Amino acid sequence: MPHTCASDHRLGGSAAQPWSRLVKTHDAHEQAQAQAGWSLQYDQMSCGKFSGQVHLMQLPGVSLVHEGANQAIRQRGDLGDDSYLFALPACSDTTPALFSGASVGQHDVMVGPSDGLDLCSPANFNLIGIVVDAELLASLWARTQHTSMAAWVSQQRVVSVGADRAQRLLALHRQIFECSQSGLPLAANAKALEILRDDVILEWVDALPASCDMSDVRALGMRKAVVDRACEWMWQTGGDEALSMLEICKRVGVSQRKLNYCFQEILGMSPMKYQRITRLNRTQQALKQAQVGENVFDIASRWGFWHMGQFSQDYKRLFGELPSATLRAAA
Repeated sequence: MPHTCASDHRLGGSAAQPWSRLVKTHDAHEQAQAQAGWSLQYDQMSCGKFSGQVHLMQLPGVSLVHEGANQAIRQRGDLGDDSYLFALPACSDTTPALFSGASVGQHDVMVGPSDGLDLCSPANFNLIGIVVDAELLASLWARTQHTSMAAWVSQQRVVSVGADRAQRLLALHRQIFECSQSGLPLAANAKALEILRDDVILEWVDALPASCDMSDVRALGMRKAVVDRACEWMWQTGGDEALSMLEICKRVGVSQRKLNYCFQEILGMSPMKYQRITRLNRTQQALKQAQVGENVFDIASRWGFWHMGQFSQDYKRLFGELPSATLRAAA
């Protein structure tokens, strides 16, 4: 079984200095687990062997991230309490990502509270971003913008910043990450490090538009709420207790047509396809964490798969290997 490959660097001479960590991953679950301190669930949504990379850097009050994978992923979870997320695609010529159901173009910034993250990224997608302490962000915003933080930032939104601003953000982050891997100190002293941190945050703040169109917030929120409620029912039940789409619609209180529309808008796929793929992802995790004596049939049955031939075909199509190979590698 390929193991997660990680390299850690202190960006200075003492334990008090910030740190940088580069992790290469081999499945979506590893990609989520590589981001220690955050509560994340990743599911692989496209077919093929997975290869990913996460580069994290911790500065006082702010985390920097550069993340990418060759497969489509749905990312859900929380990036800490009382903090804000800013992120930008670091790739071109890919299908747009979906951030809480909103399309993300090449020069669009994803911004908002860091809890309740919901990002559907396409294959070969990379992003850069920061997660910044809310109090620190509010303080810097007030000092430099001479006003309180814009109210729309409290909602998860996608805003266009233009090509020039996007390129400046990308160049700044790449420069910092390259420096962190060189082994050289990122800053000469604590004051210089604080200035660097503030410069990074303010580069993101300055890139934001003065206002944001909020006309679609209510409709988008209602569609996402339908998807979230349906997903809760999908995840709460498995095996013999797995619910049909009709039962899920009944419990959510919408028609099948409405449920399908909401899933297409928020996740870019039908609810049946999403349910099948997430069950395959849960089965993969269970196979990799199997106890001595457990077999493929027992684990697959636990997640509602009864036709082992079809299950094995679907599993191999999604992950690029048979479930038996995953189980053997975990032994």
